[in-house]
Amino acid sequence: VRLGVLMSPINESGDEVRVLAQVGDETQLLTEYYHPMFLKGKYFFGARALYFDRKLNAFDGDGNKVAELSARQVGAQFSFGREFGNYGALAVGYRRYTGHAEVLIGDPRLQDYDFEIGAAHVEAVIDRLDSFYFPREGYIVRSDYLFSRESLGADVDFDQFDLDALYAHRFGKHSVQLGGRYHVTVSGMAPLESAFRVGGYSRLVGYQPNELVGQNYAMLIGGYCY
Repeated sequence: VRLGVLMSPINESGDEVRVLAQVGDETQLLTEYYHPMFLKGKYFFGARALYFDRKLNAFDGDGNKVAELSARQVGAQFSFGREFGNYGALAVGYRRYTGHAEVLIGDPRLQDYDFEIGAAHVEAVIDRLDSFYFPREGYIVRSDYLFSRESLGADVDFDQFDLDALYAHRFGKHSVQLGGRYHVTVSGMAPLESAFRVGGYSRLVGYQPNELVGQNYAMLIGGYCY
């Protein structure tokens, strides 16, 4: 069950506040703040506070599931960027989380452990889709490069790169969508709590949401709407 509230605007500057609560297999509490800055609000500052109970599956080298863990984490992230009209945005940010991973199912020799996440990232997005959930026309391209460093508070040094793209074309009452995802750990080895999760809508629907976990993945996406 998920419940979210968006308050916009909350003042003459056009600030926004969003609060979200999710109860179920993955409990989540989230508060976000957005503040447009300077002339015409082209620049912005964003902040997020988050508690998240993230469920993770661990696999051996042969792809066999060996454990299921609960990775509870709490922390915050901050971002600063520039919007380019209705076309897209460019932002840099920093995230800092602390957490505890508990083995729920698996080999009894596996140990619970504490972890720290500290990373900076650079994100760029171009968005011309007419609808986020059921796009019939337009395109979106999003890329993100993340730097996890011990000097930023992390347990492990690693880099990750994300690229997602989707194009939709409409002809009469019909529309088709084509796209792809490419997510890779560029250097180092991301710990389990920072690995990519795959499964569910638009990420291999034949699997349960976030059922698969790994260092890299790539996929093609196709869709049709009437």
